[in-house]
Amino acid sequence: MKIPKILKNINQETIGYLESSNNYTHFYLRDGKSIVSAYNIKFFEKLLNNADFIKISRSNLVNVSFIQKALIEKNTCSIMLLNGNVMNVSRRKLNKLRENCPLLFLNY
Repeated sequence: MKIPKILKNINQETIGYLESSNNYTHFYLRDGKSIVSAYNIKFFEKLLNNADFIKISRSNLVNVSFIQKALIEKNTCSIMLLNGNVMNVSRRKLNKLRENCPLLFLNY
C-alpha cells in the first residue's frame, strides 16, 4: 500500500484525531495544528496502527492516547479529548471502545 506524503512528514504519536469531510480527511494534531489530505478516512483507518487508533463514529478516528475520559449520560456516550473537545461515540462503535479502553469506563 502506498504511504501518502502526509504520513511521511508527521509522526503517528502527534496525531490527536482524524475527521472525515466528504472525500477529504482533516488531521488534528496535538499541538493544535490541522492538515487536510485528499485521501478518505477509510484509507487511513487501514493504514494507521489499529492498537493506537479507534474509530468512534463514521467520520472520526481517534488516537487512544488522546482520549481524556468517557462521558455517559442516559443512552448516549461521548469522549472528552485532551484538547477539551467532546465527540459523540456511535452506538455500534461503543462496544469496541469499551474493549480497547476499559479504563475509561471504570466509574460506569
